[in-house]
Amino acid sequence: MGKKGKRNRQQGELSRQIRERRLVDSFYARLDEIRTEAHLYHKNNLHSKLTKVLEDGIHFMETKQGTIFRLVQVTDDNKISYFYHTLVFVHYYTYKYEKIPGVIDSLLSITQTNELPISLQYYSLIFHWRLALSRQGKTTVDECLSLLNDWTCRVILKGNDGVDAITQGMEATVIVLMLMKEFEKAISIAKQLEQLTGDKMTLAIVYFEQYRLGLSDHSLIHNFMPCPCPPSKYYYYGLDGFDINGRFCQVLLVFAQWEVMYHKQVSREAVFWVDEFVKKICQEHICRSCTQAITDSDVPFVCSGCRVACYCSLDHQRLNWKKDPLTGMRIGHKLLCPMMNVCRKWKQTNDVGNEEAAKKWRRRLDKEILYFLSHGLGLEERCFQKEV
Repeated sequence: MGKKGKRNRQQGELSRQIRERRLVDSFYARLDEIRTEAHLYHKNNLHSKLTKVLEDGIHFMETKQGTIFRLVQVTDDNKISYFYHTLVFVHYYTYKYEKIPGVIDSLLSITQTNELPISLQYYSLIFHWRLALSRQGKTTVDECLSLLNDWTCRVILKGNDGVDAITQGMEATVIVLMLMKEFEKAISIAKQLEQLTGDKMTLAIVYFEQYRLGLSDHSLIHNFMPCPCPPSKYYYYGLDGFDINGRFCQVLLVFAQWEVMYHKQVSREAVFWVDEFVKKICQEHICRSCTQAITDSDVPFVCSGCRVACYCSLDHQRLNWKKDPLTGMRIGHKLLCPMMNVCRKWKQTNDVGNEEAAKKWRRRLDKEILYFLSHGLGLEERCFQKEV
């Protein structure tokens, strides 16, 4: 072969590499666009739109994977595992458990075909599938806990990588264990979560739920919770270890329960916390079961009693009636409905400037809050007794 032929071959090889690089770059650029759109929907809790975007992203990867993975060696690509991990997360928290195996099979086909490494997000994906099976009674809790321990060890070895995912997994595990009344195991996981993140709120929720069901005495909570904190101090300084980010409502309700237990009566501070709690949930235009945001184009199921609480489906409305399936606190809409109804009427009269009617509904709201604290929380028969 002459010099001219050799030069032509080198130029042809260079052109081929440029074309392949452009193809790979366009593939990942498209994934970035889809992921940015998914982040926006995820941030705003638009689960239905998020699901569609994630499914489109997975379909795009499946149609292009034969070409792309033949051209480039992927070593540790979170851009790919993100779609599968997030989609399983959404399916789990919207109770669409039957769709999770299909997502896992799709990821396994890509992983095996292209020798992708098993990342920490993969453990999150498998774990939420196992947890969904446990809620359906198709596997044991011990199997989930074994997988959780393995996942936690890998997260700790890698440092901060994957801490957010393992935190979500631990919180979901604690909720399932509380609903199954496996409080000893729930406390164990909540203590691990406290060691990992410094967050005490999950452990506080377990202690209160255990006490409310009559399965423990005062000592656990009194030794764990700090002295009650005035609302003004909480808002300005906060309490060490009690994080309000992402679950403000649960924090308020925990503080209200603690005030009732500490003072052995319905205190003014307890009323304040529940008042803030009711105002907060009345402002949120979300499904009370899966926290999906309700948009103007949706036709939500609205509670006929309070005309405030809305749901994305009739099944989710039924799930949320007697107990809250997300937090495991067994404080469903049945207990909150009277307060939300009166709060709505109070806001309406206050907005139109009817001071006399607003005062009337404000007094009525205080009475509903007092009844909720003394009867709805299930503390009235126990917390006013002499400490054990």
